[in-house]
Amino acid sequence: MSKTTYMGHASVLFENKDLKLLQDPWLGTPAYFNSWFHFPRSIPIEKIPKPTHIYVSHAHQDHLNKESLSRFDKNTQIIIADVEPEFKGQPPVKDQIKALEFKKIIELSNFESYQVGDTKITMLVNQYDSGLCIQDKQTTVLNTNDCIIEPLMGRIKARFTPIDLAFMLPIAASAYPQCYEFEDLNESKSTAHLRDIARFIQRTLYLQPKNVVPFACMYAHFKEDLKYLNDGLNPYDSLELMKSFIYPKNMLGPKIKPILMTPGDYWTNKDGYHKVNKFNWNDIKGEYKKAEKEVEQILDSRIYNGTEIVYTSSKSKPVIIKKIQKEERVSFEKSFEEFFKRLFKITEKDPFRVMFDFGWYAPIVDLKNHKIINLKGKNIWDVCFQISPEIFKFFIEHPEEWGNIMLSYRIKIKIKKGFRHNEYKFQQTLHNAYTV
Repeated sequence: MSKTTYMGHASVLFENKDLKLLQDPWLGTPAYFNSWFHFPRSIPIEKIPKPTHIYVSHAHQDHLNKESLSRFDKNTQIIIADVEPEFKGQPPVKDQIKALEFKKIIELSNFESYQVGDTKITMLVNQYDSGLCIQDKQTTVLNTNDCIIEPLMGRIKARFTPIDLAFMLPIAASAYPQCYEFEDLNESKSTAHLRDIARFIQRTLYLQPKNVVPFACMYAHFKEDLKYLNDGLNPYDSLELMKSFIYPKNMLGPKIKPILMTPGDYWTNKDGYHKVNKFNWNDIKGEYKKAEKEVEQILDSRIYNGTEIVYTSSKSKPVIIKKIQKEERVSFEKSFEEFFKRLFKITEKDPFRVMFDFGWYAPIVDLKNHKIINLKGKNIWDVCFQISPEIFKFFIEHPEEWGNIMLSYRIKIKIKKGFRHNEYKFQQTLHNAYTV
């Protein structure tokens, strides 16, 4: 018999007589500069059966989580994909795993398989992301993760169907559109999420697994300045929207069973789905309040007087992000100006201005003339970044982390009409900042 247990967010444990394969173990603690917390709360690491293998899909902190991985036995076999780094300047997944001192790393390319007894593990790769298909004599389990699988779906369907159980992402994580304000935005912020859910439904209808589980979007924000981001679509909504396309509501649709798993719930090839967790999706606000106390305790252990202890995706050890004191502000302003003077050397001149709003300090980066303008209160910017100076100081010291800062949502971006393309170009410049 095979058993597949949902652990939280993107973490799934597959067990049979051959192995215990734990996938993407981000468990318990927050990710992305203390911004993301599991919701529903994940299974604690100490309650997870000791895995024989751990699969890490890609380098995002909610998948390759240093804090969680460091708590596992270093003799555990690690399975990774041969993927490209997404964020420029960051080390490959293999190097990050090596830095954690795991002794055996199995790296697989696209559609390459690894055999453990009667169980075959096949890797699915698209650029910087990956998915996995697990097959034994009775069961086929598909984990598409965050991977853009459209270029692979024909081969997946031909090679692995019928699929008994599929874990698929319904809502992708991105700073856009939640953290953006546009003067000329003609769509609601939920539109991007609806497009994601439409893709989830399309993938499901094409692959036609017997059972489909939405996952890898089970997180929420508990810090006061980020709570406004919680009002949006969730996995429950994605399954409700899908029901009209499948049997029995659509008599011509495929017979697919949608399962809304919460941490601790499991599925077996012998008798199907078992609900263990009592989390109530019909009372999200009530469940959120229950989780707040546990999260407050975690935050209290990681944040003191504005100073934060966090793990970053490219560092094996935690880093400390210190609150900038009043007496340190002049030094910060100087380092900001010096940073952009270096960045100007690799930046093309463009006819627009970017303001960085740090509260007491709001410099404008004039990309047309390659200079810094200090005109506090003047509305002469075309793009505005609102970001804490502590986080930006960390970026100046570690420019390769800009992608993770964006995924942390600890930033707000205002864009005046006609400057969306310029903002995108500027973001690419910040992604390349590590070269200076």
